[in-house]
Amino acid sequence: MKWIFLIKKAIVWVGLVAIIGTQLISCGLHARSSSDIPAELRTLYLESPNLDIPLLVELKRTLQSLGVHFTDSPASASVILRITNYAYSHDTPTLIYSGNATAYTYSLTVTFLLLKRDGKTVIFNPTHLDTSGSLLQNANQVYTPNATVLMERQLTRTMTLTLLNYLISPGMHKTLYYAFKKPSRKKHTRHSSHAIRHQTTHATPRP
Repeated sequence: MKWIFLIKKAIVWVGLVAIIGTQLISCGLHARSSSDIPAELRTLYLESPNLDIPLLVELKRTLQSLGVHFTDSPASASVILRITNYAYSHDTPTLIYSGNATAYTYSLTVTFLLLKRDGKTVIFNPTHLDTSGSLLQNANQVYTPNATVLMERQLTRTMTLTLLNYLISPGMHKTLYYAFKKPSRKKHTRHSSHAIRHQTTHATPRP
């Protein structure tokens, strides 16, 4: 019955490819350029308990390709991008029959926020993001290393695009602009107003 197993395996991978394609389309995947990056984010400090997680490696590589410079300390950056939560997990559905393919769901959750270089002034409040994908597997394939690594890689790519879309969105441009906008100084017009009143008094025709 080897041919049956091969057919089932092919169906599983076709389903995975379909899931990947759908996720990329839903993320609005299209070419980006350095002009999309807000000026305030072009010098960035990345902060996280673990900088070696796949998401941060992918995010840093993507932003660098768009002209973002990452600094070694917050004091040298304009903005701190802080990742406070990263969790990759999967469910454990009950297998009724080992020969049947079952959909297993993998999830990736991230929380991020933006701060000024002092590490205290919040520019963009903590935001919780999550993405997930399903993979058809039978009892012999459940959470095999290949499937787990492949799904994490795909969810990481999806989350990277999601984060990037947040960072370059019109709303983020506006938030950063007002966060760094210098307060305008009001001009002292007392003297000039007095001069205008004085001039007006002398311009009044006499009866």
